[in-house]
Amino acid sequence: RSHGAKNFPEEFGEVKRGVARLPKDSVVAPPKLPSPDPDIAFPDNLLDLKYKKGMGGSTGAKLYEAPDGTRWVWKEGASPDHLREEYVAEQAYRAAGVRVPASKLYDMGGKPVKLSQYIEGKELGALQSNPRAYKAAVVEVQKGFSVDALFGNWDAVGAGKDNILIDAEGKAWRIDVGGSLRYRAQGAKKDAADFNGYVKELWSMRGKWKPGQTGSAVPVFDGVDWKTICGQMKATVARQEEILAALPKELQKVVGERVACMRDLVKTTDVFVRDKFKYDYLDTFCKHRVGVRDAGIADALPVKMTRRNGVTLVDMGGKDWDDLRGARGAGLRFSRYIDAMGGDHRVVDRWAEGQAGSSWSGMPQAYKYLLTGQRTLDREAAYYWQDGLDAAKEEYKTYTGSFGEAKFQDSMAAQHAMTYEILGRVKFDHNDVKKGVIRLIRTESKDALRYNGMNDYGKKVMKRGAAESCSIFKKVRVGGGNVTIQTVPHSRCLGVYILDRPSSSCFFATDGENEVLALLEGIEAEWVPDVP
Repeated sequence: RSHGAKNFPEEFGEVKRGVARLPKDSVVAPPKLPSPDPDIAFPDNLLDLKYKKGMGGSTGAKLYEAPDGTRWVWKEGASPDHLREEYVAEQAYRAAGVRVPASKLYDMGGKPVKLSQYIEGKELGALQSNPRAYKAAVVEVQKGFSVDALFGNWDAVGAGKDNILIDAEGKAWRIDVGGSLRYRAQGAKKDAADFNGYVKELWSMRGKWKPGQTGSAVPVFDGVDWKTICGQMKATVARQEEILAALPKELQKVVGERVACMRDLVKTTDVFVRDKFKYDYLDTFCKHRVGVRDAGIADALPVKMTRRNGVTLVDMGGKDWDDLRGARGAGLRFSRYIDAMGGDHRVVDRWAEGQAGSSWSGMPQAYKYLLTGQRTLDREAAYYWQDGLDAAKEEYKTYTGSFGEAKFQDSMAAQHAMTYEILGRVKFDHNDVKKGVIRLIRTESKDALRYNGMNDYGKKVMKRGAAESCSIFKKVRVGGGNVTIQTVPHSRCLGVYILDRPSSSCFFATDGENEVLALLEGIEAEWVPDVP
C-alpha cells in the first residue's frame, strides 16, 4: 500500500491529512505505561509513513518507511489490551537487560497502534540451513532464557523460529513478545493458573515440566542447564527494581512474586550445592518445590503444631495432624501430584513401606544408590554400605527396571522436595524453621560407636550409611540403645512420619517411631546418656 487516508485500517474511520497530525500530548503511551526510548526519534505523523509490506505473524505486523528513510514495524495486535500488554512487556524486557526493538504507542482515534524500530537481521529459523551459524545463534538466544521464563513468554521463539532476529553482529533480538505476561501470542488471555507467582516456565519451556512436553521454545532452550539458569536468575533478580518500575501497578504484584520465586530457587540451589548436591539433581528437585507450591499443597500446610502423647502433632485448634493426613490431606494430595507430574506415587509408597521394615531392604537400598549418586562425593568411600555398593546398585537396577528409571528418579526427587517444604514451613519441637535445621535422635550399638572411635560420651563425625533412620521426639532402639543427637539441615531430610500415604495411615512404620530419614554424612553426632 501507499500511504494515505484510505490505506489506514478501516476501524480508524475516515482520516484527513489535516487532522491526522496528532498533538504532541496525544501521541504518548496511555497512563501507567512506561515512556518510549528517549534516544529514538519516533515519527510524529503516522500519515507520513509509507507502507512497504506485510511481515507475517499472527497479529499482522506491517513494515512502513518514513520520509527520512527510517523503517518502522506497525502493529495493531489482536486487541487494544493485548497490544498495550505487549508494549509493557517490551519495556520490561529492556529493563531486564534483554534486547527488544525500541517502541512507542500512538493513539489513533482511541485505539492504540505500536511502532517499533526496524532491526536488520535474519530470523533464527532462517539460519537452520547453516548448522554452525544456527548453533551460535541459539547460544545467544539462550542467554535471555530466564527473562523469557520470568515474563511467561511461551512464544519467545515462535512456531517458525521467527520471533527472534539475529543481527549482523550475531546478537539476538526478541522482535515479538506478544505472548508475555497475561496474554497468549494470538491475543487470548491466559488463565490465572498459567501466569501466577510460580515460574513453571523454567521447566515447561525446556520440555521438563512433564514428560512429553513440547512447544516452539523447547528445541532452543532444552539444552540450558540448571547451573546456567541459576546464573541468569541471579542477574535477573538483581534488576528487580528496574523491572517492576517498567510495569503498571496491576502487574507488579505477580511479577514481583515471580522474581521472589527465582530468588528462592537461587538461594535453595546455593545451599544444596554447598552441601555437595549436583546441579542436575537440583534441576528436578527445584521443579518439584515449585510444583507442590503451584498445586496448593505447600500453602495448605499448618504453620505451627504442638505435641500430644509424645509423638502426635496437633494444630492450634486441637486437631490431630491438622490436614496433613486423611482423604483431603497433604499426604494423599502429594501422591496424586506425583502421578499428575508424570511420576508414580507407588515408587514413594514402596520405598516408605520397605523403609518401615528395614533400611537395608531392596527398595531403600535402591534409593540410597540413587541419592548418593546425586552428590559430588565418592559414594563408596563416603558412606557405609551394609551389603556393599554393588548390592545397592543391583537393587537400583531391579527397581528402576520395574518402574522405569525416569519415573523412579523423578518421584523420589519430588518426595525430597515435599519433605523440604514441610520442614521449612511447619514449626514444631526441635524443628528450627528459621535456621533450616532439625534436631534428630539416633540410637547406636556400642560396636558402631567404637568403630567410629567413640569410647565415651562426646562429639564425633561418624561414618554413616546413606539415608539413616532417626527420630524427632522419642528415642527408638534399633541395634543398640546408645543415644546420639545431631543437628541436621533440612536439605538432608528425605522423609518424615507426619504424612500418610495411600497404603498406610503413617508414612513409615508407626507414629511411635516418629521417624525421619536423613543423610547424616559429615554431620557431627553427640553421644549422650539419654535424650535431652
